[in-house]
Amino acid sequence: MSNREYTNSYIREHSIMKIIAKLNYLRLSPRKVRLVTQALRGKSLPEAERTLRFLTRRAAFPLLKLLRSAAANARHNFRINTPETLVISDIRVDEGPTLKRRRARWHGLAFPIRKRTSHVTVVLESLEKLPSRLRPRKSEIAVVRGDKMEKGVPADVEREERETLKTTGHRARPKVATKPRDFIQRLFRRKAI
Repeated sequence: MSNREYTNSYIREHSIMKIIAKLNYLRLSPRKVRLVTQALRGKSLPEAERTLRFLTRRAAFPLLKLLRSAAANARHNFRINTPETLVISDIRVDEGPTLKRRRARWHGLAFPIRKRTSHVTVVLESLEKLPSRLRPRKSEIAVVRGDKMEKGVPADVEREERETLKTTGHRARPKVATKPRDFIQRLFRRKAI
């Protein structure tokens, strides 16, 4: 189990609250929106906003507005004023209704055009400390603070960390592909309808 997977499992099991924000009827196809959302999953809120500001995809701006809306929900509903403690635990892109149009073609024929829509749901979780009566024992978990992990780290994670430190000389960060090039080339190489 990698460091990032262990962090994500800790976030899922031991966080205080879930903040949900939704964006319905986005006029982009779910397939194109998912290309952007896969780069955000598991990141902290400020880091995800930085990523979205530099992406050149059309879906980046609506998703940036959605993340800001989720941060406003956290501030207003849960009184969480520090966005650094918020992490994107889940981001889903579901298919919305498809608008069906027709395009005139030769010999009086009409060809179908499908204008797809998306429903995007973001779930943020807070990493603030639990009250002591609800907090699990340190021997059971690893409390993650920045790049350091405290006691309670499973042996396989600790071993993997030592090996990466030996080979690279610094803590290796997991790579998140913001633009999967092969898939994008295949997607936009096809002829338009």
